[in-house]
Amino acid sequence: MEEIRKPLTEPLSTEEVKQQLKESIERDRRAVARTIRRVEREFRKEITQWADWREWVRTYPVKAVIGAAFIGFWLGRKF
Repeated sequence: MEEIRKPLTEPLSTEEVKQQLKESIERDRRAVARTIRRVEREFRKEITQWADWREWVRTYPVKAVIGAAFIGFWLGRKF
């Protein structure tokens, strides 16, 4: 005996498909926007740390002192 299988759900109408696509696109758009904001925050934090001379002195104290001495010596000879 052959069993007849019925579809579990009725086929979606064109309007339902459009609505599902719109919702999916909107979810993806929000996810991309969240990711962009997170990357922007991390980038700003990295740039701020990189450009902060105090962070450089904390991270590389010996190099900072040598650099300051070199610049002081150079400026002293210039003027």
